[in-house]
Amino acid sequence: DAELFVALSVDYSQIYEGMIKAFADQPWIYVQTASPLKRPASPFSNLEEKVGVKVKEDLLPLLGTEVGFILAKPPAVPPPKEPAPADREEFTSVRLPELMPVIAISIKDREAVKKIIPKMFESMGLKGAAMLGHSEKRGDAEIISYANVFAYAFIGDFLIFSPDPSLTRWAVDSYVGNNTLSS
Repeated sequence: DAELFVALSVDYSQIYEGMIKAFADQPWIYVQTASPLKRPASPFSNLEEKVGVKVKEDLLPLLGTEVGFILAKPPAVPPPKEPAPADREEFTSVRLPELMPVIAISIKDREAVKKIIPKMFESMGLKGAAMLGHSEKRGDAEIISYANVFAYAFIGDFLIFSPDPSLTRWAVDSYVGNNTLSS
């Protein structure tokens, strides 16, 4: 019942090496300041320093080659209560996107990926995000949601995630109920 489904086979190592080569081939602009800027070793240097995870050594070995991209309609949410007449002038409605993504990435080591995800949240300035995390099991799948704002799940050898937690649950429920393309 997805609106769009795309399946890909990806060679992350080849993509990584291509990005490193393209980065090395680009001219670097040095800005005159009191202390000269140093060219980063790679386009991932800043991210690796922030997260404390090396892309080539720590992350790429954990990823499989399969990727799925799904666009689905979020479950219907009841409309907000009509504002009181005095509040109508200040009331503005927020329109949510009609379609939201769900991404599935094959992984080789679930436990190692579980350890990296909280580091990524913390690197984005979400210190203590792990304390907001809530885990739930559905069949052999595990869903982890953060304050009902973002959720990811482990289904077999896949990491599934979506910015809409209801869609992550929908993907897990489809898998657990054998309502998937593969079944």
